[in-house]
Amino acid sequence: MRLRRWCAGISRSWRSRALLPVLAVAILVAGCGAGASHYAAVLDSIQFPAGWQLVHTASKDGITECTIAPNCPYVARWYLVAGQPIDALAPAKQAVTTAGFTIDSVLGSKCEFPSGPACSFDAHKDHDALQIVLESPGDDEDGLGLAQPGKTLIRVMSYGK
Repeated sequence: MRLRRWCAGISRSWRSRALLPVLAVAILVAGCGAGASHYAAVLDSIQFPAGWQLVHTASKDGITECTIAPNCPYVARWYLVAGQPIDALAPAKQAVTTAGFTIDSVLGSKCEFPSGPACSFDAHKDHDALQIVLESPGDDEDGLGLAQPGKTLIRVMSYGK
């Protein structure tokens, strides 16, 4: 009888220990910030120029999608804009700052990078962060098949800071 109780105690103890890491990860991911719906609302609060055509939206949220992904959860939107990246950079920065964001850094302030994104910038407001990437016409760094000749592809991503 003692042996049976002792084995039952070990069994319960090991089950508890096995669940501990699962619970810890669940609490960590759930408590690490807002979900994708919050980041969609952040993007909704930014008034981009009327000529920007929304062509794609993607998001990641929850334990299965966000356990090892950087900047997760997030919502990203891709826009097509007629012209060159340099022509879209100032209106993008204006829209972001008008929405109350502070620009942290700008890479390629003249949008002159010959490969990869032509230029990009990061911004934040409270615990929300933005990454805005402007591609040269015809380029699609994310490989989504969204690029069009003569149009700048812009990815705007909202995530937790």
